Amino acid sequence: KVVAKSPIADDRPTLSTGLPLPGYMVGIFDEDGQELPYGKGYRGELWIKSKANMHGYFGKEELSKEIIVDDWIHSGDLCEIDELGNVYCYGRMKNTIKIDNSNHFLFDIDNDIRERFKLHDSLIERKTLDNGETALNLYFVQEDSRRDSQELIEEIDSYLADKNIQINGYKEFYDSLPIDPSTLKPKNKDIDGFIKYIDGEAYDVSYDEVELDVYKESSAKKQSK
Repeated sequence: KVVAKSPIADDRPTLSTGLPLPGYMVGIFDEDGQELPYGKGYRGELWIKSKANMHGYFGKEELSKEIIVDDWIHSGDLCEIDELGNVYCYGRMKNTIKIDNSNHFLFDIDNDIRERFKLHDSLIERKTLDNGETALNLYFVQEDSRRDSQELIEEIDSYLADKNIQINGYKEFYDSLPIDPSTLKPKNKDIDGFIKYIDGEAYDVSYDEVELDVYKESSAKKQSK
């Protein structure tokens, strides 16, 4: 549902979806349900209140109770609102990770990696494994295809280790990422494989294997040969 739109496209600030439509109240709230002030840098979940709000999901009472609280719809969108009331959306709240008791947005981490290592395109995806653990996987396209992929991945690993962030799987593409721009999800199953470099050798791993212990085990097997 559209809740914010600029009446004149040229009036809308860059990257903003515009001002809230008439009849809609919006706010930015933190994990504890405290409303954040308007202003750049105050990011949180976008809540929406309107007489036009849905009453719930058909046949999904429990989900409806989670999403709609005191007439506010908890959108699940990571947003901020500037001093003029313009809404900026950056992704989904679920695309965050907790590091040292604070939330970090994958959007920011991805942008940092892309700019620092001069990648043509990249995307960090968060996956929940069968054992309940979280894995971070990085898809990327290099600007310079002549650069050694193994060295690049080792540099990224080293850089993120200082921030207590671990990428569990990598997948390199040579033209563009096969990602649906509207959902930021893979367009097909070809992206299911990931590559992790161990001692100079590339290993293909699946989602269920994207755990550090698997890489250590593979490395140990190689060294024992």
